[in-house]
Amino acid sequence: MASAPADHPEGGLGLTFALGRYFDGLDTTEPLAYEEALRRLKGGAGPFQGPIRRGLGSPFALDRRAALPGVSTLTVRAEEDDAYFFMHRREAGKVAAAMDTTHVAPPGEFQPHADVLPVWRSDLDL
Repeated sequence: MASAPADHPEGGLGLTFALGRYFDGLDTTEPLAYEEALRRLKGGAGPFQGPIRRGLGSPFALDRRAALPGVSTLTVRAEEDDAYFFMHRREAGKVAAAMDTTHVAPPGEFQPHADVLPVWRSDLDL
């Protein structure tokens, strides 16, 4: 069996990460959301047909845009004969992105605690 490249172990997919900031991702994704909302308000046909979306190309071409990878974990609380899980509602007017959506709790993104390179290296060392 031939050896797989380091970024594609055992022939699987790999991810390459680069330094970025939270707003790099918002600058790419939020215009798409507003473009689609405006298209729907105007009664547009076919989803995702606006100029920003067309300019982006495939949403899977991550070399053409910033993406904010994350991991969500559902917290389950078990009691004697029952189990519960917690959800977090993102209320419009109280958040900047993903308004009126529900997510698992606790929500959050993995990011360094300060915006200086030495901290990035230590905080992002998995």
